[in-house]
Amino acid sequence: MTSLQNPTPGQPGQQSQPNKQGLLQNYAGGPGPAGPGMQGGNGTPPGTPVPGRQGGLLSRSPNPGPPQQPNMPPFNHPGGPPPLPPGGPGNQPWGSPPAPVPAGGNPGWNQQRGPAAPPMGGPGGNPNWGPPPAPMPNAPMNMAGVISPQQSAQPLGFEDGQAIIYSTPNFYLRSAYRPGQPLASLRRPSGQTKMMPKVMPAQGDRVASSETRMMPKVDLSEDVKERRNFKLPVPRWLEIVVVLLGIAASFIAHAYNMFNYPRYELDEGTYMSSAWAIWNGMITPYAYGYGHPPLAWMQIAAGLPLVGGFFTFGTAVNTGRVIMLFYAVGCSLLVYLIVRKMSESRAAALLAMVAFSLSPLSITFQRQVFLDNIATFWLLLSLYFLVIGESRLRFLVMSAVALGISFLSKEVFALFIPAMIYGVWIYTTKFQRKFSMVAYIYTVSSVCSAFILMAVLKSELFPTGWLPWDHIKHLSMIGTFTAQAKRGSAEGSVITMWGAWTSGDFLLMIAGVIAPFLNLFMGIWNRKQLFLALLAASFWLLLLRGGVVLSFYIIPLIPFIAINLAVALDAILRAIARLFYFDLMRSILLVFLTLLLIPYYLLQGNYAYTLAPASIQVQAMTWVRSHVPRNAVVVTNSWAEMDLKHPGGLGVGNESSFPNTLVYPNIDDDATVYNGVLSNNPDRIDYFIADSEMLTYITGDSQGKPQGVDPNDPDKIAKWKDKIDQLYGGGLDAGTTAKLLMRAFFYSQRVATFQAKDHNQDFQIDIFQVVHTTGLPQARIAPDHSGNDSHTGSSTFASTIGSTTNTGGPIPLDRRTIFS
Repeated sequence: MTSLQNPTPGQPGQQSQPNKQGLLQNYAGGPGPAGPGMQGGNGTPPGTPVPGRQGGLLSRSPNPGPPQQPNMPPFNHPGGPPPLPPGGPGNQPWGSPPAPVPAGGNPGWNQQRGPAAPPMGGPGGNPNWGPPPAPMPNAPMNMAGVISPQQSAQPLGFEDGQAIIYSTPNFYLRSAYRPGQPLASLRRPSGQTKMMPKVMPAQGDRVASSETRMMPKVDLSEDVKERRNFKLPVPRWLEIVVVLLGIAASFIAHAYNMFNYPRYELDEGTYMSSAWAIWNGMITPYAYGYGHPPLAWMQIAAGLPLVGGFFTFGTAVNTGRVIMLFYAVGCSLLVYLIVRKMSESRAAALLAMVAFSLSPLSITFQRQVFLDNIATFWLLLSLYFLVIGESRLRFLVMSAVALGISFLSKEVFALFIPAMIYGVWIYTTKFQRKFSMVAYIYTVSSVCSAFILMAVLKSELFPTGWLPWDHIKHLSMIGTFTAQAKRGSAEGSVITMWGAWTSGDFLLMIAGVIAPFLNLFMGIWNRKQLFLALLAASFWLLLLRGGVVLSFYIIPLIPFIAINLAVALDAILRAIARLFYFDLMRSILLVFLTLLLIPYYLLQGNYAYTLAPASIQVQAMTWVRSHVPRNAVVVTNSWAEMDLKHPGGLGVGNESSFPNTLVYPNIDDDATVYNGVLSNNPDRIDYFIADSEMLTYITGDSQGKPQGVDPNDPDKIAKWKDKIDQLYGGGLDAGTTAKLLMRAFFYSQRVATFQAKDHNQDFQIDIFQVVHTTGLPQARIAPDHSGNDSHTGSSTFASTIGSTTNTGGPIPLDRRTIFS
């Protein structure tokens, strides 16, 4: 399309310069008063058609214009458009600003266009427009075939060769028409279309220079400004290398000597047995009592194929510890990322990572197969999604799901839910806060309710007798939680455990008290620090409640102690560096503290890399494999159950397993065991593989005897029987496991002992053989070489036991060592 040009007034026939006004002026002329009806400013009679108005956007708007010259040549005449008179009506120059707004406020007045013509209409003021007028010959048109309503307005300025139509301090509107450049048809793309920039050039400077709500800018001297802003440039690749080195150090620290230290615990064997039950279509090998949600050992079961099976690393517990190793490394990485995001400090994040990963408490407990390690990983993952979410819904949902999985891994992590909801309030914008919190709470509740739904579907939510139709005795979720809440500090108190924790890592435990208090105080100014303090305080309330506290209860608190410590130190050093205008000092001090922690932890926790208390547990299982008949009833702790009861275990080897292996605490809860397998007869038990925990459960003393009573002294047998009644007679029935175990243990003798050093105490495993006092059914033994059947009930086992015991001479066996 040919560009529009105006001749210079007073110079007829001369070609004018291109009109950069663009759409603002589409034909030559100036403003003229519009007459009534269709009368224009050029004296044309009403109803005279105007070219370009039919079907256009402005076809129904009156358009005042200058007087039209008679016999005007076409717009695209080779000689150019004819000259215009020097002025419009009243000898005013063309394109002059519109007249001021008249007093009284004419409703047809427009500040940009001047007075508007009255609207056309039929009789009675009908606003409906009549038929469009016929086109007027020889009238110029714009590129859209529409006469511009602002043909006489002067442009407000030019930007990149385009006319500015409207302008304010923070905004301007410019035309899309470029003078001198032919434009392709709107209906036929020319292929030369270009994308306009989203932000126009220098738009940011214009916004910044306008009068907005900006804080006053204080100019500093150049030297002060340089010192304050100076930071040591750290390339991204260097940070990645440092993080990878930290992860590798965490992996090595947790993996080295993990099969020997710490010793195998009851819970480790229990959860590995539960993982085996998942693969066999059960929740637990015994009756499920709702002590913990089953999702954690489901994750262990899911990880077993990835590491090769239950006995890939020797024992079932060793295989479980390999799975825990990956959870520990994942927690180390999450601790770094969380502190890196919350403090925006690489040095503080590295300090938190080292304090968490290399702490002797972390090395000791994160090696073990505990549900707390799995739940802690999911809790940290939930916190990470929250702090990086920036109020985005998908990250909030992922955080809520991870928090729900943490609860389903161990129910005690419900204590962190209120603090996490407060974190959602902090990390969401005011516009999205209500919706985000509702969505977060709903998602967490939906995931956590799966545990309750399982109890409802099994009709085991309420205890027996709570519902009118429920009269059959059964397990219940509420009953289990009630019993757990009643557990007193006799099993373990926070005062006792505090001594054990400080002996393991004194520095971290002191920081666990001071750092949350510092963040709680500084949370007055920084709500994120308050959020971290509340996370740590949530679990401190559980430990200080006055109930039972076991040593591994500290696991969920370790990462939050490290995070609170790093964030608090970073905030304090940042304030000091601000006074001296030297932020680099803060990073140097944090890195220096990190480097000091590494040798401190290596010296403080050297026992985790040198001691081997679990080795004697392996020796005990190996001894049983070589010296105990396969159909004997063996009572043991749960750490040996999988390796004795299932093919391929360490206690089985290449031979048959021990199908009558019983775990001592589970017998008390399962009537099919003490009534079916044992028949309420202590003489059914053949062997005890006893550690201090098991002996304390049976006799009330870790040495295997009641307080002050020697079980080998015949003169004190009566006192021991009285001790049995004192320990178990008052609170347990006559047929319960504890009394069965006590009676069987009373007639047992020690046949093997294994000892090792365990941190600051001696660890001992004893194997006891029960000397039976009553006759029991005898098993038919395979015939000897002479072809005669043997019914004596004795075997060559009697001749070999003396060479393997640590107590001296051989132990005479009773009439039965093998029974069916």
